[in-house]
Amino acid sequence: MNPGAKSQTRPQPQICIRMLTTLHENGETNKTRLANMSNISYRDLQKYLPYLLNKKMITVYTSESGHDIIRITSIGVDALNDLSKWY
Repeated sequence: MNPGAKSQTRPQPQICIRMLTTLHENGETNKTRLANMSNISYRDLQKYLPYLLNKKMITVYTSESGHDIIRITSIGVDALNDLSKWY
């Protein structure tokens, strides 16, 4: 890889593990709370949500109050278990 090139589009597993672990241990939550509880920036959260959604590890729905609520799926739990073995 070219040292001057932009970073890879593949996410850092540690960040995905933090997000999935937080959802698994604490249940569904909104974006801001997920970022805070996962100890990642809101910018990083926004960066990794589409990846996790695309891989069907999380789902997002809109609450009655209009907030996006994120929850881990069974695929996400399985991925978390597999990733935790390596990291």
